Amino acid sequence: MGNDSGSSRETPQLGAQLAWILACGQPLITFPASYQMTSPPFVSDAECRFLFPPLLVDSAAVSARCGHRHGNQAAEQRTCGIPPSQGRESMPGAKCVVNDPTDMSVFDPASVLIIQRLDQIESLLQQQQRQRQQKQSEDSGPALRNSNALDTIRHASAAGDSGWTTFNSSPVYQTHGSDLSRLTIETILSWSVFEGKYDAGPSLTDLLSSPTTLSQEPFLASIDPRHERLDLDLRTCTRLLHTFLEEVHIANPILDGPLVTGYLYQACIHGIGWDAPSCLVLLICALGAISESFHEHHEASSMTARQSPTFHLGQRYFEAAQMRLGAVLRTHGVLEAQCFFYSGVYLMAIFQPLRAWRCFVQAAAMAETLLFSYGGNSPHAAGARLKSETRCLETTHWACLKSELELRLELGLNQPDPLGFTYPTFFPTVPMQQLNRDESRVWYFYLAETAVRRLTMRIVQHFFLNQRHGRFPDAHKMREVSLDFEIQASDWTTSLPPVLTLSTPEMDDDVLKFVLRGHLLDCYEWIYFPYLLEAIAHAAPRNPATDEFVVRGLAMAAERIHKNRKGFRHRHHGVWLMLRSCTRSALLLVAASRAAGGVRDMLPVGWKAAVRGAVEMLAYWRDEAGDARERLRVLEEVVAGWGE
Repeated sequence: MGNDSGSSRETPQLGAQLAWILACGQPLITFPASYQMTSPPFVSDAECRFLFPPLLVDSAAVSARCGHRHGNQAAEQRTCGIPPSQGRESMPGAKCVVNDPTDMSVFDPASVLIIQRLDQIESLLQQQQRQRQQKQSEDSGPALRNSNALDTIRHASAAGDSGWTTFNSSPVYQTHGSDLSRLTIETILSWSVFEGKYDAGPSLTDLLSSPTTLSQEPFLASIDPRHERLDLDLRTCTRLLHTFLEEVHIANPILDGPLVTGYLYQACIHGIGWDAPSCLVLLICALGAISESFHEHHEASSMTARQSPTFHLGQRYFEAAQMRLGAVLRTHGVLEAQCFFYSGVYLMAIFQPLRAWRCFVQAAAMAETLLFSYGGNSPHAAGARLKSETRCLETTHWACLKSELELRLELGLNQPDPLGFTYPTFFPTVPMQQLNRDESRVWYFYLAETAVRRLTMRIVQHFFLNQRHGRFPDAHKMREVSLDFEIQASDWTTSLPPVLTLSTPEMDDDVLKFVLRGHLLDCYEWIYFPYLLEAIAHAAPRNPATDEFVVRGLAMAAERIHKNRKGFRHRHHGVWLMLRSCTRSALLLVAASRAAGGVRDMLPVGWKAAVRGAVEMLAYWRDEAGDARERLRVLEEVVAGWGE
């Protein structure tokens, strides 16, 4: 990146630098600085890491990187380069020009080296598969290697929609039973340590549909957006746009800033219409009205802000935007998909996750349809306008997929299961024009979040595959896989660019670092979930091979609450998910304190303070979120029983 002093603009090479920060798997190949890229590289669904700045790696170093863990079983489980099953010609934008696949004379030495490495990997995987099949004929237990899990996912995905659509029809789910354990509050409350006390409680859907204090708000009951005249003041809307860009857009940079600014000015001067640009302007104003600074001082209850005139103004903008979504459905384009996406973002911020999920699904469907229609156009040969539209479409598609999937996992909806879900094999296109320091930081964040979410998805898929009737009876055999996932999470952390490093104190975080920390904690919690489930819910016999992961998992639960404390009272896109994850961690600590087999002795120092922190968080939001109010009741009952 350019020097902070002097001009506020970055160097002309920043677009290329942004493209360099994504490299996949091992071996890791980078290019000399003199190499000029014409477009960002597409990357496979392999492990993604950040490099900053780019380094030139010779063939010896590459061999060393691939071989330094050759003796470790975990090394066999990491995906290097492009998966052989996908084929090198399947990369987006690639064009096969080689008639004879055995003719290597047309490739440069670096390409030949890559192909040789891929052939070695393919041979190794085939050898492992043969060994696995031989072992399975002797032992009916499930294969626990990560590479086998990935093979299973690919084969199942290739089977088509007929066998890979829902929980009921998925062959993998039928094999393992319909009682898969998920890392959710409801799963933990069903564990035997709670003695069935909460089994008859309301479901999550019921809690999300229950009336709250907001149901009696005169504002919501008295206003009919169909009969209300909404005036757009240019000064007010400009201020709301600025707040939106500073507090909302930075987490998902999917909009063309100058374009939406023009839409806003036109709406303010000529009046609001019933088309997609007008709907988007209203949503931007709505989000700008309810958004707040990450460092802002908060009152004792979220209702103080919720009942403010500014928040009511945001609600008026949102209701007006919703009246235009029907018209938006009649057309198709990037703006239309963005309207549904930002409707979902607003609904998440006001604790309406079910409605938000429907919006994210619709937005993702619209974006994916457009991607298919754009498939015949080459971004490299297209004009600047098409390139910009394609970039906005790709980033919108990614944002929708990420939001939809995290809600699907948390809500447990009867939708295509996580095993059948894969992210696209390419990363969103990075802007190649000059970016200032703040803009480049936003893009570093966006790509970093995308990479860590892909890692989390691989972890989820692996552990879902290795459940049997909601349990992990062979958890002791999963140690190498878990260690390898830990290494991948650590690699992602250490390779972040300096502007996003997580080595700084949590209390100094801005919202971008706060979000990245949360995603990293998600990775670790999924890694340790099988061991916590067996030790706490099923009182599995103590085993040194698994005890260390139980200890780490409990420490991570307390750490999550501590690291999220700064955002306890911050309203944003992920606030409901933060409440869910911190409450889950608190209940996990409580469950461990009641478990048999010495699990209580593994609890970290200060675990009770962490539980009390979760109580404080839920108390702040209880008037807005029905599920938060119910979980607060459970935790308050637990804390009262301590008698301290």
